[in-house]
Amino acid sequence: MSRTWNGAAALLLVCLTCYHNSLSGSFHYDDFHSIVEFPHIRTLGNLPAFFADPLMFSGDPEKKMYRPLLLVSYAFNYALDGYQVRGYHLVNLIIHLGCSLLVWRLGLRLGGDGLLAGLLFAVHPLCSEPVNYISSRSESLAALGYLGAVLAHLKAEERPGCRALSLGCFALALLSKEVALTLPAALWLIDRWRGRP
Repeated sequence: MSRTWNGAAALLLVCLTCYHNSLSGSFHYDDFHSIVEFPHIRTLGNLPAFFADPLMFSGDPEKKMYRPLLLVSYAFNYALDGYQVRGYHLVNLIIHLGCSLLVWRLGLRLGGDGLLAGLLFAVHPLCSEPVNYISSRSESLAALGYLGAVLAHLKAEERPGCRALSLGCFALALLSKEVALTLPAALWLIDRWRGRP
């Protein structure tokens, strides 16, 4: 149990060390049309509409997309602290930490050095955009659901109830960013690689 806590603490420390400076960042580029100038996130009463209308994605109708979970996260950010940008960056950092923890657990599950995998993911330069750029939260949210779905799928060998958890995580990933559609193919490849029927 202490190894688990030590690994989690190491990942937390690395994420905070690498990205604490993002907390003082500002809104950039797409943040303006999808957060700052977007009145729909200013009330939690719009949450059901986020799941029904792709036009709710942005104040600019040309930028419509279906990412309701992303909008829900923005609405809760706004409900907690308005447009104080630190809170938006903090949520991005917490989501990145969650993804790093899942990579660690997946690495262990697949028989590798899970902590090394989690640490490499935590500090990899490709992850800096989803942490620093608020509008890239969709990538981290989708990754969180995607990684959770893979881990739950692998655990379903021993715990059949994890199949439902895997499907739930897949749904969360899809509601964050459409790239999650690749998950069934990824799971099929993982199963073939591991010799699973």
